[in-house]
Amino acid sequence: MIKHLIILIFPFSFLFGQTNPISNVDTLTNLYKKSIISKDSIIYQTKFFHTFPATFKDFNDTYGYFDNQDPHLTYAGALYPDSYKHIELLFRLTNIPEREYYNKIINIAIGGHWEADAINYFQNGLRNKVFENPRLTFDFLKMKSDRDILSFWFFFYSSIHLVYDKIPNKLTALKTYDNKIYGLMQKGLDKALKESGH
Repeated sequence: MIKHLIILIFPFSFLFGQTNPISNVDTLTNLYKKSIISKDSIIYQTKFFHTFPATFKDFNDTYGYFDNQDPHLTYAGALYPDSYKHIELLFRLTNIPEREYYNKIINIAIGGHWEADAINYFQNGLRNKVFENPRLTFDFLKMKSDRDILSFWFFFYSSIHLVYDKIPNKLTALKTYDNKIYGLMQKGLDKALKESGH
């Protein structure tokens, strides 16, 4: 009897022990509201930042839209309807230490690909932040593998209708700052151009 009980308990303990980014849905919703209306909004904005997904997969699972040729298989992340306002808040936070902030948005971008709506909103905010402080962006990328650096730049440039067909002027000056990362940036752009059919 005990042997059978152990066998029955194990699968359930395995299932309930998994970390699920979707479990943060209610927390993010509440923190967003408090970030907007509370007199202690700075405190809640900091908590919102730390609760916000930290990887592209978790971000997409939470805010993305998954289209499919079969309408029965099309679904959206739990916070897809709130994606614009949540991402807009993320990119106007001013109370997060700069290095911590850049570390998070760079990590979300790695492994990413263009999609409409939430991913596109995030991509636009990311580009603005990179242009605000390209050297800090490069400094964080120096700590990543070549594969992750290439992935970051592919996401930066990726789009169904390309925003850039060459490296923007704001970034060309960084060739002398770090030639290796600049080269991987060019490769990321080339890959995005190829995949878009340009």
